[in-house]
Amino acid sequence: MFFIQRKLLATLMISLIIIIFFIYLIVFPLIDKIKENSEEYLSNQEIINRLDKREYMYKKLQKSYDEKDNELLVTEKILINDQETAGFIFILEKLAEQTNNVFEIKTASSFSPSEEKEAIPFLSFKISLFGNFSNMLNFLSNLEDNPYTPYRLIEINGVNIKRLVEKDLVNLEESISVGNLETVLDIKVYIQ
Repeated sequence: MFFIQRKLLATLMISLIIIIFFIYLIVFPLIDKIKENSEEYLSNQEIINRLDKREYMYKKLQKSYDEKDNELLVTEKILINDQETAGFIFILEKLAEQTNNVFEIKTASSFSPSEEKEAIPFLSFKISLFGNFSNMLNFLSNLEDNPYTPYRLIEINGVNIKRLVEKDLVNLEESISVGNLETVLDIKVYIQ
């Protein structure tokens, strides 16, 4: 009996040692490998999430860019280019003639923003119209309907109206008489 107990105890000890070696040599490396793979999986999952966010942001920015690009194309069509400037002045002269006003450009200047400022370049005109009040109103309303607007950006910065007296008529055309108005307009025309 004692021999059987020893044999059983020895078998249990050997089995226990085999199980400990099995656990130490196979299970612990497998657990370490599982931990390593799960950390790599989580790390890769995080990378995939960041890439998904980047892709989403890229698509959102691409859509925004496409919209802005379309707006830019429309804006470029709105703005007068250098070749159209003379045509625009001609349109103003024709408009004044059609509305029975005498037209005169007093000053013309251009503004180009520096590279630091994000502003739109423009031409600035100071023009004088000579005629009656009704003709001046016709000129202003036709200015809004001319081929350059509403497709062109025009801003009237100032309107100064004064009634002409005899001393004002010295250097003016004979068709202008006492009692007519001189309307001075400051016009800003945005250009490309």
